[in-house]
Amino acid sequence: MKSTHFFFFGLLSLALFSCGGEDTICDCIRVSDKLTNKYEQLRHKGPTAADEKEVKALIKEKKTTCKEFEKMGGPEMLKRKATCK
Repeated sequence: MKSTHFFFFGLLSLALFSCGGEDTICDCIRVSDKLTNKYEQLRHKGPTAADEKEVKALIKEKKTTCKEFEKMGGPEMLKRKATCK
């Protein structure tokens, strides 16, 4: 009976860790897209002080959110991006 509990606990833990990895890469992609969109908006108009503050905050958020994916190759990133909603 105890081995069954360990099996289910292990299976649940594996599922949670797997999902966590996908969420973090999806979060990284989301913040990267937000930063890209902000740069695109600023390309068409002059940045205000508020815009500069927002860009700095997005850059900081991207650095912390995407840190573990900095050395990931483009093809792998695209493959994992496809799993995001």
